[in-house]
This record gives sequence, C-alpha cells and structure tokens, in this order.
Amino acid sequence: CAWRYVRCSLCIGGMSIKIPLAPVRRLLCSARGKGAQAKGFTAMIVILDYGSQYTQLIARKVRSLHVFAEIFPPTISRAKVASLRPSGIILSGGPASVYEKGAPKLPAWVLDLDVPVLGICYGMQLLSLSGGGAVTRSDEREYGLAELRLRAKSPLVEGVSPVSHVWMSHGDKVQSLPAGYRKIADSANCPFAAMAH
Repeated sequence: CAWRYVRCSLCIGGMSIKIPLAPVRRLLCSARGKGAQAKGFTAMIVILDYGSQYTQLIARKVRSLHVFAEIFPPTISRAKVASLRPSGIILSGGPASVYEKGAPKLPAWVLDLDVPVLGICYGMQLLSLSGGGAVTRSDEREYGLAELRLRAKSPLVEGVSPVSHVWMSHGDKVQSLPAGYRKIADSANCPFAAMAH
C-alpha cells in the first residue's frame, strides 16, 4: 500500500477535481488502525482542519471508502492522535497564508508519527515549508476555473486526465519544492499544484 511508505502531498484548489476513488482505495488497502477496527472500519484517517470550507466533504469522501475519518483542530496533542493509531493524516486547506504572523502551523509530531500525510492546499504549503521549500504570494490570485496539467505519474493522480479543468481558489503558491519531493502537476499560475515525496 503506497500510503504506508510514501509521504504524499497534493494541492488541488477547491477540491473540485474529480479524482477516481479507485487509487485512494488502493492507497488505503492494507492500512490497519486499531482505532478504526474498534469502530468497525478497516482503517482510520485523522484530518487536521485548518479552516477549509471543504473539510466535511473530505471526511465524507474518505468515509465513502469505508475508512473511518475524524476531524480535529491542528492543536490536538500527539498523544491523542497516537492513541487513535491512524493509518494516515490529511491536512486540510484553509484561508490563512502560511507566512503570516499567527497563521496555524504544522505540529512537529505530524511527520514523526511515521504515517502517510496528504496535504491539500494550505496543508501542502505547510508540508513544503516544513521541509525547506518556499511558499510565496502569487502575483495573480487564482480563483475559478483553471487547467491542471499532470507532469508525472503518481498513485495520487492515477486515472486523472493529463489535462483537467479544476476549480482553484488560492492566493499563495509553493514556489520551490522541499528536498526529496517531486512535481506531479502544475497550472498556469501555480508551478507546483501537486507534489509527492
């Protein structure tokens, strides 16, 4: 199961792209979490909510795969998350800019739990910063219909068209990737719309 061994990051603004569920199902196929089994599921995903209007939708999509998903604020303790024994962590998007004073941060323990991490928009930007990448304000805010172009293969985008029309909503962008990450997709205004580790 790719999620067990690869830290993945994906940023597709607004979550409007239609990603087939089959690749996600395969990514979670062998994940087993004690917390999930106690609730009758085969796996458990923790979602850290950074204020995205799509957080509930993310949880619903994960649950539709018969994977238990629970939403928490990023201030949740490492001990609480570790006690749930999640199979992976999703970092949601949010309205803040990662470089603003007082912006929500990525808890250091997230990358120490040795579980796969999926970052969406703000979550991807946090992963980039934590690994030494750069996030900058876009010269032009990308809001509305955009063209996403795949640049590399990855289980995260398996089944997605090489060129897709997606809904983007962001004013910041990952300007340079952290060491060990590779580019998966871009858009006209976002040189790294999706990345994987």
